[in-house]
Amino acid sequence: MNNPIENVSRRDFIKIAGASVFALLADTACKSFGINLPREVPPPTASAIPSDPATETTIPSPTHTVTSTPSPTETATLTPTETEHFTTPKILLLGDSMIAITKVPTYLSDLLIDAEIPADFVGDKISFDNNVPTDGLGGFNTLLMLRQLTRETVWTELNGTQFSNNLSQHIPDIVFIQLGTNDAINSAETKSNPAPEYKKNMQQIIEFLRSKNPSVKIVVPMLIPSEDKSYDAKITRINEVVPDFVKLMDSQNSRVVTTQDLRSGWKNEDFRDNVHPSTLGQKKMAEAYFDALVGNQLILKRK
Repeated sequence: MNNPIENVSRRDFIKIAGASVFALLADTACKSFGINLPREVPPPTASAIPSDPATETTIPSPTHTVTSTPSPTETATLTPTETEHFTTPKILLLGDSMIAITKVPTYLSDLLIDAEIPADFVGDKISFDNNVPTDGLGGFNTLLMLRQLTRETVWTELNGTQFSNNLSQHIPDIVFIQLGTNDAINSAETKSNPAPEYKKNMQQIIEFLRSKNPSVKIVVPMLIPSEDKSYDAKITRINEVVPDFVKLMDSQNSRVVTTQDLRSGWKNEDFRDNVHPSTLGQKKMAEAYFDALVGNQLILKRK
């Protein structure tokens, strides 16, 4: 083994030796006077440095959430503790006989339950074996609904049944406006094109709903077809204006969306009569409603 001193120059050796002798003499002198010199302590490692609670910064692990803002993929699966002021949304199904005498409301409720998405349905009516309340009024068009909404007293169906205006008691968060079929088939004044009157009345209905809840979310469903060709031609005119109409009415604070157009996949077995859907057709409508809610993130899923 090489002696490390062999690699040291004479001058450096003298310096090292002199420093050692000086240190030895200083140590001896201090001991004689009762002075203890501090020993050199090696610098502490990072793990040995005590933390200061006032300035300590915690570096989160990859699974640690550092912000309350969810990522886009988390938006649909938030727990109440992750979302401030989370409340179960109130859904109102507002419409004509497509709501009043079908089980579309129940099928929609079943889809939400199966998906574990909480929702409270509000309304004054439970009819046609539905297990959820609605405000469906058989025979109503957009003008009749507008007049009933703005009265805010008592609603009267065409058969004479009366019930209170639910909007005075339960302000909904989400509203489906299933109207337009009767605009097409029962309104003589609309002649061959009911679309302009439909849009005018629907705009006022939406504005009224926003006066009750400025952040209300609204779904304007596309109308199902009719087996009657004369009816279907006018229903088509309304469906043609719905996409542009909802874009015009849509806003960041109060969303307005539509549903999938079911006409292309509608079959004979989906009709109960020449206007109303069969059980199969009602389930297709409920699925379109559900897809509009979830696809546009109008409603959230809780873990």
